[in-house]
Amino acid sequence: MRDNKDEYKQLTSSQKYTFMFICIAIIFIYVSYLVLLDDHTDFKDLYAAFCAILGGLIGGLITLEGVKRTVYAQREIESQKLVPIKLLNLYKLKKELKFFEDIKVKVDEWEWNLDYYAPPSNDDRSENAFTQLFKMIRDYKKIKKFAESSLEDKECLFIQMSSEIDIELYYEIVQLFEELNTKIKFLDEALQSVNFLIYNRDQKEVQDVVDLYKTFVRIEESDGVEKFDGPIFIDYMNRSDITPGQIVNTVRKAIPHLQDIYHCLDTGVSELNIMIEEMESVFKGNKQRSL
Repeated sequence: MRDNKDEYKQLTSSQKYTFMFICIAIIFIYVSYLVLLDDHTDFKDLYAAFCAILGGLIGGLITLEGVKRTVYAQREIESQKLVPIKLLNLYKLKKELKFFEDIKVKVDEWEWNLDYYAPPSNDDRSENAFTQLFKMIRDYKKIKKFAESSLEDKECLFIQMSSEIDIELYYEIVQLFEELNTKIKFLDEALQSVNFLIYNRDQKEVQDVVDLYKTFVRIEESDGVEKFDGPIFIDYMNRSDITPGQIVNTVRKAIPHLQDIYHCLDTGVSELNIMIEEMESVFKGNKQRSL
């Protein structure tokens, strides 16, 4: 899920120093050779100059190494101070992952419901086609609401927490939301292509199937259970140009997009859990060593 990043090999400090020493030695030998060509140059003077330069070089490298170790030690101390905060944010992040799990459960349920029945033919006006349509309208409304909703607030929350823990974790969160938002956008586009408008020849009016469905739904006052006047609804639709088979097959276009969203979250959350567990282990180990 994470983008593969090119890893560049870097020279260690000792390798750098060795390389610098060799370069200086080569340059010094070359210059010494040129100087020795002059008969007036004493070898002892050349040797003394070489020792002075070499001593200065070694002293400079030792000083540089000491400064670097001091800086690294200070950074390590500052990093240890942040461990409790990072552990706390990791704990919060683990709890927030339930947000993705909840979406997975809903998406899986919607996909299962839409794909439960075999797809009807487009001209199907049978009882089975209407049964699929009745059940599908309820899920369609929920899916449509989900596809039109914004994840911006949750995305900001996840980014804020991950940025205070680790840069790799931050990139993982950003990429997961980018993929999720893209797949939800495709789902929304698929649902927008659904034609729920039907024309009633008798009443000469255009109505939305979802609104029409609501018209024939009533709540029983005695038990609060939703009741639906199916025969009236079927009769109304049978006098229209569009069939339940056409609507069902159009709504079914959402199935592959729901599957994509589920697999995106399943993979993304699994990788996040692995990263979080590894970081918890590292942070707790560092904390124990510092005590």
